[in-house]
Amino acid sequence: ASYSVSGGEGHYELKPESSTIMPFISAYQGSADFKLNSDIPTSFDLTLIAGKQSLDLRSINATDLNVETVFGETVITLPKEGKVNGKVGVVFGELVVRIPRGTAVQFKMDTVVVGKSIPQDFLKTEDTVSSPEAASGKADIVLSLENVVGSVKIEYLP
Repeated sequence: ASYSVSGGEGHYELKPESSTIMPFISAYQGSADFKLNSDIPTSFDLTLIAGKQSLDLRSINATDLNVETVFGETVITLPKEGKVNGKVGVVFGELVVRIPRGTAVQFKMDTVVVGKSIPQDFLKTEDTVSSPEAASGKADIVLSLENVVGSVKIEYLP
């Protein structure tokens, strides 16, 4: 892990050390939990080759997202308020986006062979889906959801 500051921004990079099982194949098992200050705007650039990523944005000031999983599952829990933009992608697997009711959110769906589960009250137009609160085009959270093979599920938090 490394931390650096450049241009007034802090950058934390976590690259797990892996163990080689066979040439070109390595294994890593582990997890990382972070507690972030909600007063500081935070951008995420996360890439996972295989496994599960869970990102709960409800208690932090997330502004930009770039989340990619090649094989596996990504679960994103969005905040009720705040401005968030970016993209969340899974190449092969499941993408789950959990949202609080009343959130003004819009998703651009960039999918290929994908099953989709979208709340019935969402407005669907071509490749875009919007919550009722964002139907007028005034979304606070705008994300591109990308999936090649698998499923995309948008669900309300209980």
